This record gives sequence, structure tokens and C-alpha cells, in this order.
Amino acid sequence: MDPRRLLAPLLVASASAVVTLTELQTAASRAGYRLEPTGAGPFYRINLYDAAAVPSARGGAEGSLLGYSDGFTQPTGVAHLESIQVRRFTGYWNRASRRDKAAGEHRELGLLITVAVFCWIRERSPLRCESAQLLAILDETKQHAILTRYYRTLGFSKVRDVGDGVRSLADQLAWGGCGTLMQVGVDDFLERNGLRALALCSARERQR
Repeated sequence: MDPRRLLAPLLVASASAVVTLTELQTAASRAGYRLEPTGAGPFYRINLYDAAAVPSARGGAEGSLLGYSDGFTQPTGVAHLESIQVRRFTGYWNRASRRDKAAGEHRELGLLITVAVFCWIRERSPLRCESAQLLAILDETKQHAILTRYYRTLGFSKVRDVGDGVRSLADQLAWGGCGTLMQVGVDDFLERNGLRALALCSARERQR
């Protein structure tokens, strides 16, 4: 059965198979999250909040922030995904009793944020971008292998290695480090991962 039929209450009727930002925000809200995209020209930031958290007077909304992503689009038609971060030190994670459960939810929230980024690029960027790049940073060999493997499951493919030599100087300046430069088509990413993000939200909604 088409998974889109199972998720019909979350979706706006559309002939397109690509999930929209509005659909994703609605699904996230029903799952207990709050997705807040902001943009200034080609620059974006996507914040994901725990809607159930009570912000402290000291921390404000920051206290319920689960993760974020920022970056920018370019006239070259390739979006620059600067950072994708999921925070581990909020009260949300303290409520996750099992370590493996917390690790799984960490990946799920990262996917939700990343799908929102691609929706913003497709729908709201003032510069049309058909693809997006990120750097799988090389800080430690094992972690780098995990990162690149994960991004491949999302549809990214390797463009080139960014080393610490002179030949990679331009990439080092653009990305601020060494690692593996990876790229994916915007529509390809959304077609591959959009319904999956909605399904994760739907599963979370049923658990509430």
C-alpha cells in the first residue's frame, strides 16, 4: 500500500510526491515537536523544539531546542549545508530511559530537521538550487565512516575528499575543515526521505 495513503490526514492534496514544509510542520506538531524555519535572503536556519517542554525563565525557548540546521543557497545552484546539530543535553533526552532508544531518536530528529531544510531550499530560497552539499567532517576515522555511511543512506554521494593540503585549500576555506564532500539532488532527497520523516512523526504521535 502506498504509505502516502496511510498518512493522508497529514498531507495537503497534491499531485506531487514531494513533501512540503507545511505538511512537515503539521506532522511535527502532532508528534509533539515545533519546527521553526527562518530565512534572511539566501541564509536559513531551521530550529526544532520540544513542544511539551516548559521553557525556563533563564533559558527561554533555548531550553526546549532539540536541534537546528543552518546554511545558505548559492547562485551556482548548489545549496551549502553548513551544520546539522541535534542537542543531547535537554530535558527531552533525560526522559529517554534507554540509551539505544535515545540514539534512535537522535537519528530521527536529525532526519526531520534535514528534510525541513530541503523543503525550505525547494520552496522558500530566493536562489533556485537543484542540489545540496555538505561536508562529512573528519575528526576521527571511525566517526567519519559512520557519518558518510549514514549520509549515503539518505541519498548523498561522494564528490571528493577534502584534505589538509594545498590542493584542498579552497574547500577548506569554504567548509572550515577536512572530510568528505557529499552531494544530493534536492528533489531526489525529498522523494527518498520525505515520507519517511512523516511516518516517523506519525509513529511518534501514536506513542504520545
